[in-house]
Amino acid sequence: MAERRCDVSPNAAERLTDARRSRPGDYPGRSTPAPAASGPGVQAIRVADVEAEHVSWLWPGYLPAGKLCLLDGDPGAGKSTMTLDVAARVSTGSPMPDGAPCGRPGHVLLLSAEDGIGDTIRPRLEAAGADLTRVSVLTELLDDEQRGRPLDLSTDLAGIRSHINRVGASLVVVDPLMAFLGTGVDSHRDQDVRRALHPLANLGDQTGATVLIVRHLNKSSAGSALYRGGGSIGIIGAARAAFVVATDPDDAERRVLAPTKSNLAVQPPSLLYRLVSDPDRACGRIVWEGVSVRHADELLSSGEQQGEQTEAATFLRELLEVEPLPAKVVTARAKDAGVADRTLKRAKSHLGVLSVKSGFGQDARWLWRLPDEESRSEAKGAKDANSKSWPPSAPGGTLRVLRPDQEPTEPSPPGLSGDVHEGLPVLIGQCALCGGPCERYGPAGGPTCLTCRQGTS
Repeated sequence: MAERRCDVSPNAAERLTDARRSRPGDYPGRSTPAPAASGPGVQAIRVADVEAEHVSWLWPGYLPAGKLCLLDGDPGAGKSTMTLDVAARVSTGSPMPDGAPCGRPGHVLLLSAEDGIGDTIRPRLEAAGADLTRVSVLTELLDDEQRGRPLDLSTDLAGIRSHINRVGASLVVVDPLMAFLGTGVDSHRDQDVRRALHPLANLGDQTGATVLIVRHLNKSSAGSALYRGGGSIGIIGAARAAFVVATDPDDAERRVLAPTKSNLAVQPPSLLYRLVSDPDRACGRIVWEGVSVRHADELLSSGEQQGEQTEAATFLRELLEVEPLPAKVVTARAKDAGVADRTLKRAKSHLGVLSVKSGFGQDARWLWRLPDEESRSEAKGAKDANSKSWPPSAPGGTLRVLRPDQEPTEPSPPGLSGDVHEGLPVLIGQCALCGGPCERYGPAGGPTCLTCRQGTS
C-alpha cells in the first residue's frame, strides 16, 4: 500500500506542543490577529489578517489534528476496540492502519463510561501494543470535599483542558458521547447539542488535540448514513470528519470503517478490519485487512435489509404456525405490520413457505403454509443440486417436485396441492432463481415462480 503523508512541516509536533503551553486563547501553529473592532459587542477578524496554513493531521486523511471527529456504529461492531487500537498507535508513534506515518509518540486521554479500566481498557491497549505510560483515563470530578461525580462536558471542560495541557495530549476519546453530555442537554435537540459541542470543538482547536467522540446508531431507516447516528443531526454537523463501522456484506466476521463526512480533505478509502481473540489477555484486538470498496450508505442499507428480512421471517413464521392462510390475508396482515411486499416475498422464499391451491372454480384460492420436514428436505435437495438431480415426486402428493422438463404422470390428490386440470395451476418444483415454488398451467404450460413470477423454462 502506498504511503500517505501528512502535508505539514517537520516541526509540526513541536509547534503544537508549544501552543499547548501557551495561553488558552492562542491557536496552534498560528498567531491570533487583532480584532478589526475593539470594545464590547460582536467581534470581527479581517480574513486578510489571518495567515493561510495547511491542515495538520493526527492520521493523514482520516483524523485532523485539533478537530472534532465522530465514530458511529452499532454495539458489538468494535468501535471501542478500534479507538484503543488507534490510541495505541498514537502512544507509540506507530504507523496508522493504512500505513501512514503517525509521527512522534503522543499522549492519549480517554473518557470511558462503559468499560472497566482493569478488565477491559488495559488488556485491549496491551493487546494493541500501547505505551501505557502515555494513556490516561479521566474517571470523575472531585469537589472540595473529595466527593466524586461523573464528568460533564458542559461544565468540566476546564479540568479536561488542564489534563490535555499537562501531558500534551494528541488524542482525546469520548466513548460514548451521550454519557458525558450532562442531564441538562437534550441530545435530540439541535440547539442543545451545538451549544454543548461548540466548546468541545474549541477545546481541540486551542490545544491541538484531536477529539474523537463515539456514538451508537439509531434504528432509523434513513437512506443516508449522515442521519443514522443517535441524537441530533447537529452532532455530525459539528464534526469535521466522521466515520461509521458496520459488518462487511461479503464476510459476516469482518467489519468496515467507512467515512461518512470529510470537511478538510477528499474522503479517504474505507478500511477493512477483523476482531480477533487475544488468548493471553482474554480480550479482543483489531487486525486490519486493507482497503474496501464499500461505502457507508450501502453498508447501512445492507444491514437494514438483512434486519428487515429477519423481522419479516419471524412475523411470517408466527403467522403461519397455527394454520395455512390465504395469500391475500397474509399480505394484508403484513401490510398492517409494516412489512413491505418485497421484504415479505424474500422472507417467504427464505422460509420455504409453500403456495398451494385449494378448491376449484370460483371457490379456488391460494394458501400459504409452512413446509413440513419432507418438503424442507426436498427443497434443500432442489437448491443444493442442479436441475438434473432434482428429487422425484414426493410420496403422498403433498408437493410434487419435478424437473421443469418433466410432465406430471399422475394427478395430485385434492386439497392443498391442487389437481392437474387443463387451465388450472399445479405445483411442479422449486424456482431456479429464488428457490420458491413453481406452478404450471396445464401439462403444456411453462413453469412460473410464485415468488418472483419469473418463467423458468
